[in-house]
Amino acid sequence: MRSSLRATTALGVVLLFSASAAGPALADDGPSSAGAVGDVSVVEQTDSVTGAQETQDASGAYRGDVLVRFTPVADTGFHFEAGTGKATYSTRAGSDDYSSVTVSSVGTGYFRLDTRKLPDGQNTLDVTVTETPDDTGSGATAQTISGTVSLTVTNPSAVFTSPQAHTLVWGATTYTVDAQPATDGSAIDHVDFYETALFTKSNKPRATDDTAPYTYTSTYSAMAYHPVVQAVTVDKDGYRSAPVSLQLTATPGPTVTATTSAPRLAYGGADSMDIAWTAAVPYGWNRTVSDPKHYEVWLTKEEVAVDGTTVRSYADGDTPFSPLQVQNGGVHHIDTSWGDGLDTAAWSVGTHTVTVTVTDSTGAVGTASVKAVVTADKLTATAPGSVVLGKSVTVSGLLTAGTGNPLAYRTVSLQARPAGSTVWKTVATGTTNGNGTIALTTKPARNESLRLVAAAGTKPVSAALKVSVSPQVTLKASATTVRRGATVKFSGAVASKETGATVKLQVYRSGAWTTIASKPQSSTGQVTFSVSEKTKGTFTYRLLTVATTGFAAAHSPSVKITVS
Repeated sequence: MRSSLRATTALGVVLLFSASAAGPALADDGPSSAGAVGDVSVVEQTDSVTGAQETQDASGAYRGDVLVRFTPVADTGFHFEAGTGKATYSTRAGSDDYSSVTVSSVGTGYFRLDTRKLPDGQNTLDVTVTETPDDTGSGATAQTISGTVSLTVTNPSAVFTSPQAHTLVWGATTYTVDAQPATDGSAIDHVDFYETALFTKSNKPRATDDTAPYTYTSTYSAMAYHPVVQAVTVDKDGYRSAPVSLQLTATPGPTVTATTSAPRLAYGGADSMDIAWTAAVPYGWNRTVSDPKHYEVWLTKEEVAVDGTTVRSYADGDTPFSPLQVQNGGVHHIDTSWGDGLDTAAWSVGTHTVTVTVTDSTGAVGTASVKAVVTADKLTATAPGSVVLGKSVTVSGLLTAGTGNPLAYRTVSLQARPAGSTVWKTVATGTTNGNGTIALTTKPARNESLRLVAAAGTKPVSAALKVSVSPQVTLKASATTVRRGATVKFSGAVASKETGATVKLQVYRSGAWTTIASKPQSSTGQVTFSVSEKTKGTFTYRLLTVATTGFAAAHSPSVKITVS
């Protein structure tokens, strides 16, 4: 950070200087001329890497250094050559004294002045140069010459307005700085913020704010320490204020763990969720920490939330159920172990998050969460895959909670959906027994799908079971023994009575059934065929129905005909 040395004239820095002899200088080689400071001037420090250069403090801000230069004039009997003569200077600015420095050569001497130690405005700098006589044995005395330089110091400033130093904080903390321009200086450009912990250094700004009010927000929740934040004001000309520091104490918040013995729950509150947790104030926070405070921290509140909605709350001093109640003559809890059962009756099927939030007396919080899955009820069913038309089908089912426990005495319906239809209709209703099982019977009139549906809970539905219905088929012959060439009349009946459905008359020859005639059946299911066998032998016949949407294929018992 540089200091701006404002001139009182348009030509530059004004030097107000006067020189006077401190007394006659006596030397063994003759009288000395009056001592004088030949040239005293003040220049701004430059960003040079050689010679005197600006220094940098822990925050990364530059010191407001200037150089004060002077050129001693060599007097007879007084020398400034290296090794033979010496000159020293001392300065005073205001009430501050600066150490003397020895100059061991003729030429310009200089010293660095930190203007941060000077008040804003005009300052008078006393410069004193002491010449050393060549021969100290002559009784000569050192010659002292002094002068004054008037400086106008105009640095911008930075002052923390909040929070107060050594405040105990947790989480997001906002620092606010009042930044003011220097007298006759340019407007504020921005404020740099530096963040560091004790015993660490950082020269890189953590943040910069160019709009008033100048703020910086930091979060202290990962660990407890004593953060130091520094601020430096920079004006439009690039001049920087002296850094200002603010130290706080940050707490990490209480530690919390949570567990549950019931990560899987049945729907409808059949199972309650047991949750247990432990909470504690970090070790050591009830002890004396760094100056200037003794921090005493205890737990003040614990909350249990399900999916973000608080369902339990315990405050310090609650009785008789609070895990934080004051005990033992008013001792607050600094650690606790606790458990509770949560009513899950209203919980929907799916994953739920249960969070325990603990707050301590500083306002710091700690959280821990567990997951619980509410499972849907499950209904399984079994049934024969086929049945003869007119016969009954029994569907067996098992109703359980998602956790596997049987659900007893629950109403379950049997539903049927005819092939080709999209509509399910209830055909039977019953109640599960103590083991969660049930058996319901129906008599299908055609091909259909069957399923079980529970009336309560998550109203589970079993998988659909396809049942094929085969019609009864009969076949009669007009004679069982005939002569070759005679006609035999076959009469058949199909119980499905599907008008137009194809019916085939087959004969068994050469190890296979061969169709010899086919017809559509009538609305009464009747069909007739006439056959004339020209070969002698015994022949086996049957009637076969072709599968349709409504019915499975079926065939009649076989009929044997002997041809002589």
